[in-house]
Amino acid sequence: MKRRITTVACIVSLCLLLGAVAWAGDGQIDIAEIPYTISSSGSYIVVDDLSTTATNTNGITIDADNVTLDLNGHAIIGPGKAAGTSGAGIDVAGTQYNIAIRNGTVRDWRWDGVDAGSANNSQFEALRCYDNGDDGLAGGPGSTVTGNTCYNNGDDGILGYYGSTVTGNSCKDNASEGIQTGNGVTVSGNTCYSNDGDGIQTAGACTVSGNTCQYNTGDGIQTSDGCTLSGNTCMQNTGDGIHGVYGGSVTGNTCYSNTGDGIEALRCIIAENCCYNNGTNYNLTSCTSVNNHP
Repeated sequence: MKRRITTVACIVSLCLLLGAVAWAGDGQIDIAEIPYTISSSGSYIVVDDLSTTATNTNGITIDADNVTLDLNGHAIIGPGKAAGTSGAGIDVAGTQYNIAIRNGTVRDWRWDGVDAGSANNSQFEALRCYDNGDDGLAGGPGSTVTGNTCYNNGDDGILGYYGSTVTGNSCKDNASEGIQTGNGVTVSGNTCYSNDGDGIQTAGACTVSGNTCQYNTGDGIQTSDGCTLSGNTCMQNTGDGIHGVYGGSVTGNTCYSNTGDGIEALRCIIAENCCYNNGTNYNLTSCTSVNNHP
């Protein structure tokens, strides 16, 4: 009888222990210090604000596919944007796939806040990346960059590689572009304010819609061949409101009080825009212009 009671007690204790572990971690792996390297697929969570004074090192390095990293509202803090010669807050090492990084702050790193330019088909959401020496956040090909705030970085606020979606972000006071992208990117619903370069700068065949670009030292939006721009507001930029469209379409945009042109474009469709109080309201060369309002 005593042996049976002891066995039952052990089984109950084991069940309680397993239940407690599952509830506490929910299958996630805790990160409680930096530097830290993720070398296996899985779900990881930061459990506190983490900082280092070490230079030339990354905070968290991701060296595996299929990784979810939840900062859990915490900060990954480096030694300072001018300290050392390298080191990112979160670095994706090599070509990785299906990386998700979300919900926290990455600041004061010599290189990018989040250096994930080699992360394919990945997601970056609700991150605050500021006071970094290079880009605030670099997302790789085919990625989604949503709801992030990137400011006071030493280069671009957000760098989005080809085929990405960049939507609902806020980028201000960065030393270069607020948002810079490669080809075939959708850029929508972003606010780019007081950046030292362009508010938004895209390459070819991009769709740029519903963005607000104000007080940027360059153009509000600078684009390239075959881009479609609609419903953007570009105001009080030192350059043009919208610049460089070739062979695309510019419809339903509002450009006012820019030092340069309201819209400068070549061989494209320009329709239903509102441009006023610019250095030159339009500079439309070989374009189809319909129902635009000065």
